[in-house]
Amino acid sequence: MVQLAKVYQKTSRQNTSRILISKEVKRASGIRIIETDFKADSIIGIWSYSDYARVYNYAPTGGYVIDGKKVYLISREFNFCDQMVVISYYASGMVFNTVVYNKTFGDTFGEATFGEAFVVATLHGKESSHQIFIENYCKCKSTLNVSVEPTSIEVGETSEIVVYVENGGMPVSGTIHMMETTGKGSLQWNSMPTGVYTVTGEKTEAINSISGVTQCVTNSVITEVFGVYTIDEENVQGTINYYSAFNGRTIDLTTYLPTGTNLVVNYSRAGSITNYLTGVSAGTAQVITSMDVNTEEGLSQSSSITITAPPEKAITPDPGGPGGPGGTYFVRGPGAVQFKGSYAYYDPQAGGGFNRYNLPLYEQTFGPWLLVNADTDENVLNQQISCSGQGYIQPINGNCIKTNPQTPNQTMTITLTGNNGERAEMQVTYTKV
Repeated sequence: MVQLAKVYQKTSRQNTSRILISKEVKRASGIRIIETDFKADSIIGIWSYSDYARVYNYAPTGGYVIDGKKVYLISREFNFCDQMVVISYYASGMVFNTVVYNKTFGDTFGEATFGEAFVVATLHGKESSHQIFIENYCKCKSTLNVSVEPTSIEVGETSEIVVYVENGGMPVSGTIHMMETTGKGSLQWNSMPTGVYTVTGEKTEAINSISGVTQCVTNSVITEVFGVYTIDEENVQGTINYYSAFNGRTIDLTTYLPTGTNLVVNYSRAGSITNYLTGVSAGTAQVITSMDVNTEEGLSQSSSITITAPPEKAITPDPGGPGGPGGTYFVRGPGAVQFKGSYAYYDPQAGGGFNRYNLPLYEQTFGPWLLVNADTDENVLNQQISCSGQGYIQPINGNCIKTNPQTPNQTMTITLTGNNGERAEMQVTYTKV
C-alpha cells in the first residue's frame, strides 16, 4: 500500500479475480505460437490485425493449448511466422488498481513528498514493486518540437512557427514562451498556453509492415484524423480519403497502397501552439522558444528565420521626355514601415478640448530612401528622403505616405523623382509591432 504525501491509492485492498484482456496487439513468434502479456486461462479469439470484422479466428474453441504466457495453435496456423495479430483472452489471479497524483492532497498526509515512490503488491508473503516518479522532471523529461515554415521570408511577409510538447509519447499541457532577440522580426504573441492544433498537409508515406493493412505514421500523437490523401510529384492532392482508424501516431488506411506512396494527412493534436513572425528588416531573426520546467537546464529551442528585403523595382525613364537622361534607376532603402501602438487617440475639438477614442495610436518611421543610378551606384538626389511622425491616419510631419494603421501588412509604393526626370519606385510593406 502506498501512503506518501500527495499520492494515494484509489483502492488499497481487493481480491484477485478473472478479468478480460481485450484486443492486445502482438506479433507472432512462430507460425503457430503467440505470447501474451499475462498468463491466459482461456482464449476468446486471435485475429489478423487487418481483420476488423473478426471473421477468421485462429484460436477457435479446442484449437489451442496454453503453456504459461505462450499460446500454441493446434488446428490452424498464421499466414506468417511474424504476423501481427489481435488477441482477446481471460486471465485469472488478476487485480486492477490506480495510483492517483493530486497536488492538493499533500496536507492530508503531512509534508509533500516529491521524487519517487514505490507501489508494492503483496500476496501470501510474495511481493512485487514498481517505481513511480513524482514531479521528477529529470526522470520524466518533456521534448519541445519547433518547426518553422517558411524559413526564409521577405520583409513584411509572415512565417508560421508551430510548437509541440510531448512527454512519454503523450502531449503535454503548459505555457509556451517566445522571444525574438534581434529586432529583425515581430512575433504575434510572446506567451500562450498549449491547446489543440490542426495539422494540415503533413507529408508521410504508405507502409505495409502488417499483412492486409496499409498504414502511415504522423510526426506527433493524434487527437483526431480528418483525412489521408495521396499527393503527386507536383504536390497535387488526390480526392479519395483513405483514413480508417488510428492509434497513437499510426493510421490504418482503408485500401492497399504500395509502400512509399506519398501521402498527406490532416489531423489535430494536443499540446500544441502556433505563432507567427513578420519580417521587419533584412537579416536573420532568432526566435527562442521555451517552456517552464523544474530543471536548471530548462527546456528551450532556438530557431532562425532569414529575412530579405523586397526586390527593388527599377524603372527606365523615357529618354525623349523633358530632362530624361536615359539609363536605369532604382530605390534603395527599407522595404517595411513599423507601427508601435499606444493606448488611445485624442481628437482635438474646435474651441478647445479633446475627444478621447479607445483606438490605437501609432508612431511611424519612414525611410531613408535613395534614388540610385544602377550604372554608377550613386545617389542621384544627393540627399536621403525620409519622413516621420505619429498619428491615427497619416504622419503629422510629412505627407509622402498615407496609411491606415488599423489594417496591418498593407503594401505601398515609394516613388522618387530626380531634377532631370530620373524616376524609380519600390514596393514597401508596413506592419504593427
